[in-house]
Amino acid sequence: MSTIKEKSSWADLGMALYERLHERNAVITYEFDNLEVAVPAGPDQPQSSASWKINGGLQIRTTPPEGDAS
Repeated sequence: MSTIKEKSSWADLGMALYERLHERNAVITYEFDNLEVAVPAGPDQPQSSASWKINGGLQIRTTPPEGDAS
């Protein structure tokens, strides 16, 4: 099992999270109703952010669905 160490960028953090979820064959589904999030530009730039607006669903799947050959 891998361990999550300190990450220096959002990309590193995302990759570590994906790897951890993949180890568990995870499927995560989120449903949002007009969610607005201020996303920092980077770990060293918390004062600078972008506004993300999400209305609907987001599914993160680390393995293909059963019967999917891709």
